[in-house]
Amino acid sequence: MQPKNASIRLRKITAADQYFIKDMVYLAIYVAPEEQAPDRSILEHPDIKKYYSGWGKAHDIGFIAEEKASGLKLGAIWMRCYERDNPGWGFVDERIPEISIAVKSDVRNQGIGMMLLDHLINYAASRYPGVSLSVDPRNPAMHLYQRFGFENCGEVGSSITMVRYF
Repeated sequence: MQPKNASIRLRKITAADQYFIKDMVYLAIYVAPEEQAPDRSILEHPDIKKYYSGWGKAHDIGFIAEEKASGLKLGAIWMRCYERDNPGWGFVDERIPEISIAVKSDVRNQGIGMMLLDHLINYAASRYPGVSLSVDPRNPAMHLYQRFGFENCGEVGSSITMVRYF
């Protein structure tokens, strides 16, 4: 499926994109408008680092949205399968990959997140029984996930785990 915005293309994430994914992990951390963003050193915490470190493992798949003309990276969506003894915040089952998604703040609300999510769901639907994610209930993106059929299935700390079965 091609993105709806003709000036944007989606391409698979490669090992060369690991530093961009690390930046996207930082942007994926929800910070309410009245809160201060955490220091970037949080990216080295093992519970955060597992979302980007060592890209290219079995079942690692993701896509980057970039401008066709310039190649400027705008956002990314990726998924990984985690193990029960080392789960992510959105862990549901070892057979269900957990999605992470982020779009650069200056290009949000332009449909890029929707394009990325639609593309990944279409990719995953024939390969996995479902996909999951973790979201802060104050994050406006929660409504996007609900529109795509994600349902609440639990809580971890202050975040809600959501799953979409295929």
